Amino acid sequence: MATGSWDPQGPVADRWSQAAGRIYVTTLNLLMLEVYYRHLPLYQTLSE
Repeated sequence: MATGSWDPQGPVADRWSQAAGRIYVTTLNLLMLEVYYRHLPLYQTLSE
């Protein structure tokens, strides 16, 4: 088990995790976090 990565089988295995594995699942989760923390939602304006 790699420390700091998401388990491809848990808590619920998705459609592609079985074939793609730990690196795929970890990469997708990191990309989701990057979008959440780095980008403004479409309905907000940048306040300066």
